[in-house]
Amino acid sequence: LFEEYAPVFEWSTSKGVVRIHVQRSLYNAFKDQLRKYSLKYVGVTNDKVILEILPFYAHDVYEYFKNHDLNVIDANNILSEKPLVFKPELKNVTLREYQEEALNKWIENRCRGIIALPTGSGKSIIAIAALVKTAVRTLIVAYTKEQVFQWRDFILKNTNIPSHMIGLLYSEEKKLAPITITTYQSGFRNINTISPYFGMLVVDEVHHLPAEKFKYIALHTLAKYRMGLSAA
Repeated sequence: LFEEYAPVFEWSTSKGVVRIHVQRSLYNAFKDQLRKYSLKYVGVTNDKVILEILPFYAHDVYEYFKNHDLNVIDANNILSEKPLVFKPELKNVTLREYQEEALNKWIENRCRGIIALPTGSGKSIIAIAALVKTAVRTLIVAYTKEQVFQWRDFILKNTNIPSHMIGLLYSEEKKLAPITITTYQSGFRNINTISPYFGMLVVDEVHHLPAEKFKYIALHTLAKYRMGLSAA
C-alpha cells in the first residue's frame, strides 16, 4: 500500500507505552480485530488515529499489520532485534537432556514462556543458554540485591561474556549494559526509560511478578523474547 497508509509505531517514555498512528480508514477496517490487544483510543490528528498500546502487545500488533501486507514504520527502532555486538558462548557447560528439552520447548513457543523446574535443577543454566541462543541485549530481573550479584557471577563463570558487558541496576549502582541485571524494585522504577534497549527479558522467581506493582515490568517491557523462572 501507499506510504501514507503505513502505521507508525513510536515510544512514549513518559507513559511507558507504544503510540501507533494509523490512517483513519485503516483503523476502521481493523479496529474490531485489534480489540484483543487492548488498544486505547487517544484521538485524531491530520486524519491519523492515535492509539496507545502496552509494550507487551507491541510485537503482536506489529506482526498483525505486516501479515496484512502493510508497511510498518518503527519510528524509534523499538521493535528491532537488538543483537549483541559479539557472539556469546557457553563456557564449560553442557545442558542436561531435560534442560535441552525445556529450552527447545521455549524456542518452539516463539521464545516466550515459563521454565518451571525443582530447586537445584539448573533453571539459571537454561536462561543463560537462551541468552546465548538469542544473542540479544537482555534484561534480567532478580528479587534481591544479593541475587543480582549471583546472576552476574553466574554469567561470568558460565559464558564468555566479559564483565564490562554486564551492568547492575539497583539502589546503589545504576549501570546500563548489553546484559543488565536489576531488582524487581529498580526494574519497576526504571522500565519506562530502559525498555526500548532490550530484546529479551528474564524474570527470576517469576511467582512474584503478578503483584500489581511488579507486573508493570512485564507489561511495559518491549522485549520480544521472554522467559520466567519458577520452582515447580
